[in-house]
Amino acid sequence: MRRFFPSLSSLESYTRSLKTLPKADTCQHCLKNDQWVSHGYVYKRGASRFNEITGKRILCSARYGRTGCGHTRRLYLDHCIPHCHYSLGVVVAFIQCLIRGQSVENAYFEVVNPSAMDARHAWRWMNRLNRQLGYFRSTLKSSFTTALNAFSVQSRRRQILLPTLASLLSRQKRTYSIQSVFQSPLF
Repeated sequence: MRRFFPSLSSLESYTRSLKTLPKADTCQHCLKNDQWVSHGYVYKRGASRFNEITGKRILCSARYGRTGCGHTRRLYLDHCIPHCHYSLGVVVAFIQCLIRGQSVENAYFEVVNPSAMDARHAWRWMNRLNRQLGYFRSTLKSSFTTALNAFSVQSRRRQILLPTLASLLSRQKRTYSIQSVFQSPLF
């Protein structure tokens, strides 16, 4: 089942056609595909008074004669990373700063907020990206365009991770479409 969509209008059109989904879009719990019902929007809490729409929720309905299981599934817009406060653009900018050779802390401070007190989240982002390394390499399926020794960093972990991320970002026409192309969150 598709999980990421490039725009809200494409997400809306997908949820309007839930009754005609192909067999590949079955519920992972009850294995039915004709019980989906649109169940409202997913919002991201912001500093402003208005919440930002980040996706929609669909429900495998068990009401009104339907025989679904009752589980919900979230469908996201492409610029949102599930369970992450920052958008995909911020994380991609962080990765690009790392590729340019900045340290992890400096890249985080440049992208997020120069007045931040510490860079704990930058190291958490690095750990999350490192956990996805196997998935990134399996989606590339070919030799990397960037050599491993092109990145002169002292950390062996970054020596392996940065060429993979550089190759992954260079293959996308729009870097913000990574999630909708692979149908998997960046981290």
